[in-house]
Amino acid sequence: MVDSGLLRIDDPVHLECLGLCFIPLIQRDLKSFTHLWNSHRIRQQRHVEAPNGISIVMSYQPKAYGTRDFSFRLPCVLETIDRIQERYFVKKPQFGCKDDFIPVLEHVC
Repeated sequence: MVDSGLLRIDDPVHLECLGLCFIPLIQRDLKSFTHLWNSHRIRQQRHVEAPNGISIVMSYQPKAYGTRDFSFRLPCVLETIDRIQERYFVKKPQFGCKDDFIPVLEHVC
């Protein structure tokens, strides 16, 4: 698109339009890939001692695979987590684009 002159990567409007159009598609494909990856069967290896099975099942039922649950509680109170979230969390745009771009969309549509 850049080579054909349809897209200017230095134009914020063009970049917002890209995000508006393609981020939902990319997100959908990432979710699909994650589900496929976590539910596929890991084959047994010949010369390596490693677990085999369906990874999401192995994660939720570790005892069935001769291991233990390695998850652990965080050594802090929930208020600490809330403060970290308030300080570092970036709010996802409501419509898939920055709020200051919405008037441009309303004008175009």
